Amino acid sequence: MKIRIFVSLIVLLLILSFQNVYGVESEFYCEQLDGSKFYYDKNNIVYSSDKVRIWNSVVLSDIGKEYVKNNIEMNNVDPYKILTYNEIDCKQMNFRVLSVIFVDILKVF
Repeated sequence: MKIRIFVSLIVLLLILSFQNVYGVESEFYCEQLDGSKFYYDKNNIVYSSDKVRIWNSVVLSDIGKEYVKNNIEMNNVDPYKILTYNEIDCKQMNFRVLSVIFVDILKVF
């Protein structure tokens, strides 16, 4: 029992520190019609020549959660939000997704 509590505390601390580094909801920029809210992390923007790398997060609405569960293989993850790391090419006016992370914050508690 003590080991489970210890492991749970470690996982909680890792998740909290993870959120402080990647995809913090620092600046709101958009809300979809379903109520999902989009943010970007203004403190961790990386600039290099004509490209910008930035963490975005989407806090999913109930409709957004259901869409993700029904259309993406989640392996029993109940998505609370989605973090993406994107590279924006300002010269070519396009972007690509470098990383996608599905966050299941509800299972931690």
